[in-house]
Amino acid sequence: MLRVNMVSSLDGAAWLDGRSGPLGGPADQALMKTLRMFADVILVGAGTVRVEGYQGDLIDEPQKQWRLEHGLTEQPRLVVVSRSGPPLPELLAELGDLHILCEGGPHLFGSLAALDAIDDLCLTIGPVLVGPGAGRITAGNPHPVRRMNLVHAIPDGDLLFLRYARSA
Repeated sequence: MLRVNMVSSLDGAAWLDGRSGPLGGPADQALMKTLRMFADVILVGAGTVRVEGYQGDLIDEPQKQWRLEHGLTEQPRLVVVSRSGPPLPELLAELGDLHILCEGGPHLFGSLAALDAIDDLCLTIGPVLVGPGAGRITAGNPHPVRRMNLVHAIPDGDLLFLRYARSA
């Protein structure tokens, strides 16, 4: 199962001041940590790793304990996708049936969409209009349209958490 987790402005921007974090907030960060808790693998683009500063533990101590109690490794495996690595279809085949959480960025999201590999999309909509110039949450070559079904829509203050699943 491949789940993508992204945050966006009201007008579809993937970042504000060069980072995605300012689009969300504490509730969005908590959701991301919860999604990480269930993942076997966290898939992320090299550019996102650099910009967002991925380092250290991906989840906190109570989540580590929960994972161990449920037969998972203490931490999900971090897989960084780069141009110098294996082609994305090969990488996905190697990962097989693992529960994969993709945290972006836009080029990786676009590449996964082009492969029709996305089973689930968690999208946080932040309460800001960023305007032109900021990249959108998906980038890359055009791809076939994929219909998704709304599973959840949960407001939290000015944030909106959406979850979509692949339609049959």
